Amino acid sequence: MAQQMRPREATPIDAQTNEGPNFFANATNFTIGHQVNNNIQHTNITVNNIGSQDIQTLLNPLPDASHLRNPKRSPPDAACLPGTRLPLLKSIKSWVGSSALLPTTKDDPTRILWLYGYVGCGKSALAQTISETFYAKKRLAASFFFFRGAGDRSRSTRFACTMAAQLMDAHAVPGTRGAIESAARRPGILTDSPMPVQFVHLFLDPCKAALRKPSWAMAQQMVSGPFLAVVDGLDECEDRDEVRGWLERLVGFFKTNPKAPLRFLISSRAEDHIRSPLEDEEAKPFVAPP
Repeated sequence: MAQQMRPREATPIDAQTNEGPNFFANATNFTIGHQVNNNIQHTNITVNNIGSQDIQTLLNPLPDASHLRNPKRSPPDAACLPGTRLPLLKSIKSWVGSSALLPTTKDDPTRILWLYGYVGCGKSALAQTISETFYAKKRLAASFFFFRGAGDRSRSTRFACTMAAQLMDAHAVPGTRGAIESAARRPGILTDSPMPVQFVHLFLDPCKAALRKPSWAMAQQMVSGPFLAVVDGLDECEDRDEVRGWLERLVGFFKTNPKAPLRFLISSRAEDHIRSPLEDEEAKPFVAPP
C-alpha cells in the first residue's frame, strides 16, 4: 500500500538571506508577468532600479564626446595653432562675453552663433580651441563633438545625457545637479522621450533654474560673463529630424528666456535641416573663412 505523502510546511526565511518571499524586499518599480505555454507556467520578473542608480550611471554619458577626449583615438584631431585664426577667435570670444543682462534692444546679442563652412575650413579646430579657452575660465557648460561613422557620436541618442552629465561637472554650471537628477528619474525621460525633449528636461530647464536663482558659486562665475555650450559637427549627426527638432527647441528657449546668461556655439556645414531652424533672429550665422 502506497504511503500517503503529506504536504511540507512552508519554512519562514530570514530577510537577510535575500531568498523566498523577501527577495524583493528592497526592490522598486518591479512588475511580474505570467505566461502559460504548452502547459508549462513561466513567470517573468522585471526589476527597474532607476531609483537607486547613481546619476552618472543613470545618464551613461559618452566618455569621448567632449573637448577633453583623446583626439588621436576620437577625432576630429584639430585645434588652432598658436598665433593663428586670431581675429576670428577674438570675434567669437567677444560674442560669448556680450552681456545678456542689459535692457533688450535691437542690437541685443544673439544667443546662438552658427559657425558654418565647407569641409576642412577649420570649424572643428575653432570649436576645440574655444572649448578649451572657456573650460579654463570655468565658463564652459558642456561640449559635444559629433563625428560621422563614430558609433554613438554620429547619432543623437546619447547627446542630451552626455551634455547634462558635463553640466553637473565642477567646471560647469553650479546648482544644476539636483534638477538634472530629478528629471532623469522621471518615468520615460531616458527611455521613451525623443532627444529634443530630453535636452529640454536635462539641460535647458536645469540651466534656467540654476541661473534664475544663482548660488554664491554661480554668482561668482556669472561676474565674468555668460556660460558657453559648444556643439561641433552637427551635420555629421545621422538623425536629421532630431537635429532639426533640437534646434527648434533651442531657438524657442532663448525666445522665452532672452536674459539667460548662456550661449551656444554650433558648427556645421550649411545643410538645409540646420540652416532652416537657425534662420532666426535668435541665431547669428558666422562663416568660417579658411
